[in-house]
Amino acid sequence: MTIVPASIRNRNPGAQYPGKSARKFGSSSYETLMSKDGKHLIATFRSDIQGGAALFDLLNAKYTGMTIEKAITKWCGAFYVSTYIKVLEEKGGIKRSDLLTKDLLRDPSKAIPLAKAMALQEAGRDYPMTDEQWSQAHACAFLEPVAPAFSPENDVPTPKAEMRTAEAVATVAKVAAVVAGTGGSATVALTPTLPPVPSAVTNSLTNATAWQGIGEQIVSFKATILAAPLTFTMIAAVCGVLWFFPSIAEKLGGNKS
Repeated sequence: MTIVPASIRNRNPGAQYPGKSARKFGSSSYETLMSKDGKHLIATFRSDIQGGAALFDLLNAKYTGMTIEKAITKWCGAFYVSTYIKVLEEKGGIKRSDLLTKDLLRDPSKAIPLAKAMALQEAGRDYPMTDEQWSQAHACAFLEPVAPAFSPENDVPTPKAEMRTAEAVATVAKVAAVVAGTGGSATVALTPTLPPVPSAVTNSLTNATAWQGIGEQIVSFKATILAAPLTFTMIAAVCGVLWFFPSIAEKLGGNKS
């Protein structure tokens, strides 16, 4: 019977211990392992994407500012350091003397090969994650936090509607990328949906548009009067005669009804 490596069965590419980074990405349990160098705990994740995100997060939080050699010595407790670093140099595109920086970890072209090489060493074979899953794990680890919502108890200004929509999309993307990655690709298609405009608002806008049109006609008519006052006076006189002529004729000729 083939034994599944602990990192693979716990969906934990870096074989990291339970801790803050593990809990941050959904781990709430762990497995106890016994080896010749003692007892070890390994965090259990619900998906490989969560485990990968936790790996990037832990490296960023606890291992930056060190050379690769020092970081890996700390990571594996000084056991198998030479073997571990050899794998990273051959598969991860990095040297033992290179500095592990936050900029390096935020660059997926450098951080993902490093993480994949670590996962290879921990499992003893290629870790079963696709390139897309690694990309989603990296994006999930380094999404900026969304600002807290406005309330009278804090000094966060009331955000504009478009900002609230953007923040909601970012939150949904982070949650979806973490949760949807169980066992395969977690492609997330996001189309922000804005709330419908209430009918009362629509009617008000329609009425306002109509009144605006009438106002524009009045302004245009006024401009015409000012441009040709004599012509307007003559037109007004003719209209007056035509208006009052039936009444005058009726008085002169009597009512024929």
